[in-house]
Amino acid sequence: MPESPAMKVTVTCDLTGANVFPLEVNNDMEMENFLALCRFEIPVLNDVPMSQLKIIHNGHTVNVNANNLKTTLNDWKIYDNDIIVLVADMPTTSSIQPQFSNTLITDLVKSIRVPQDSMRRDKNLKDSELAQLRMLFDGLRNSAERRNRLRNVVPNLVAAVDQNNFDMFKMKYIAERQSAFARERAMLDPTSAEGQRLIAEQIQRENIDFSHQFAMEHMPEAYIPVSMLYIKMKINGVEVKAFVDSGLFD
Repeated sequence: MPESPAMKVTVTCDLTGANVFPLEVNNDMEMENFLALCRFEIPVLNDVPMSQLKIIHNGHTVNVNANNLKTTLNDWKIYDNDIIVLVADMPTTSSIQPQFSNTLITDLVKSIRVPQDSMRRDKNLKDSELAQLRMLFDGLRNSAERRNRLRNVVPNLVAAVDQNNFDMFKMKYIAERQSAFARERAMLDPTSAEGQRLIAEQIQRENIDFSHQFAMEHMPEAYIPVSMLYIKMKINGVEVKAFVDSGLFD
């Protein structure tokens, strides 16, 4: 019988995507063995019985039970490059439930920065926020370099500064803020397909940042222009031009 193809999946118990674990598995692996592997990689789930785990995949939440533990990843329609979120469903009658739930929730949302005044999400700004926004506007208006650095990040805000239009700048800022709040809500909703898409994007950005940092450390010549250095020298009385290896400068 030919061996089933290997595939790479990403597992997390953090709905923000900040803590992820890439795994290489086969599509015929039973869910019981897959969860055992995941629990080994995710310490916070070590003490959670498999029957109290929930699997979130493609916007659907499924409770683990004795019937589906013996089904394969292929039966679950888990394929190459998929993202799987594992969360614990502790029984409400358990005396240890509040303590565990608090710990797990802390782990899940520790990297999300939610504004203290999270209930106030209307279009009004506090005086302190408005003053800071004016300072930001003036700072960008007086620095072409800062505008150019941010042009690809927040193009709408920079466009308002280019037009010297503070009212437009404020309106675009409020829109960006509302969009950020919406993304946070989606990422904290385990049943949201949009939230899973945002998590996948964040994971991809983190992988790109890591790859770039690794390349800059180990292969800087791929990003930094390198000048070819030649020197005149004599070898056995013969004048030659020698090339200096840039590795000598490490």
